[in-house]
Amino acid sequence: SSGINAEYGGGCLILVLCFSLLYFPSKPKYAPAPSAVTVRLSLKQGVLILLRRGSFWLVVLAFSLTTGVFNGYGMVMDAILQKSHISQSTARYIGFAALLSSVLANFLIGGLGSVFPSKKKLLVVSF
Repeated sequence: SSGINAEYGGGCLILVLCFSLLYFPSKPKYAPAPSAVTVRLSLKQGVLILLRRGSFWLVVLAFSLTTGVFNGYGMVMDAILQKSHISQSTARYIGFAALLSSVLANFLIGGLGSVFPSKKKLLVVSF
């Protein structure tokens, strides 16, 4: 029974493949998206333009600082917790709780940004 269904399914797939090979236009009538008709820059030109923008460097700085602090703290967390006589098993749960709380806080801040769009800058700076 399942062999017959597989044969029909395979036959349908081959039929669709044949039809698509018979009629495959070189270009659609209409662009699928507005970005499909925009002029593209070369990779080198795009990177150079990006590197000259101040807003790009602000984003890089913000991401680098937060990532560096988070990862740096994670590297020394074991030493800090050993001095406080906290086992690695407990430290694992502390790290998990910290990560989970940061994810939940990000969702909360994102939701507040959607509800109060005029306060987005305040939310970003506050948190």
